[in-house]
Amino acid sequence: MHDHQIGQLTQAAVAIPVLLGEVGEPRILLTRRPMTMSHHPGELCFPGGKRASDDPSLYATALRELEEELGVAPDAILGYRSEAGCATTSGFHIEPFVVALAGDVALRPDVREVAECCEIPLSELLTFARYQIEKFSHSRDDFSFSFASEFGVVRGATCALLLNLVKSIFRAGGTTVYLSKLVSNG
Repeated sequence: MHDHQIGQLTQAAVAIPVLLGEVGEPRILLTRRPMTMSHHPGELCFPGGKRASDDPSLYATALRELEEELGVAPDAILGYRSEAGCATTSGFHIEPFVVALAGDVALRPDVREVAECCEIPLSELLTFARYQIEKFSHSRDDFSFSFASEFGVVRGATCALLLNLVKSIFRAGGTTVYLSKLVSNG
């Protein structure tokens, strides 16, 4: 059995689904957690969770969670890439995997884990005016940001992962180049 720890942090993974359509712009898919959840009720987040003992990799964790939470099978993924992860104040290190999906992929949300599926146009995520500094953490020597969306405010680790994705898109030379590389990695 593997010890899925990084120092004192528990390993976790999320899928960052990018919905690609024939027409229209790409969208990032977030989920809203049900109010009945004991941790982070009602928050916007990505499908994901803690690495299980039988997950051979963190990518396998992200795929398992994507299927459990949204009913998206691994064979629906057009391409993927890992991005920079982040540590949470609740003791996790989250490794994100951006996964390209057809815009018309069938979603079958598990109502125990997903109250709502929220599609945000990628162009909105690339608009810096939508982000706001929430606070400065002396212990992490970093800022916490939030992102205002039509579905509510995205905060915490989810917002940190969004910002890491935005950085990667700009480093790649823009959305078209980034998405082209994402799909060619399928």
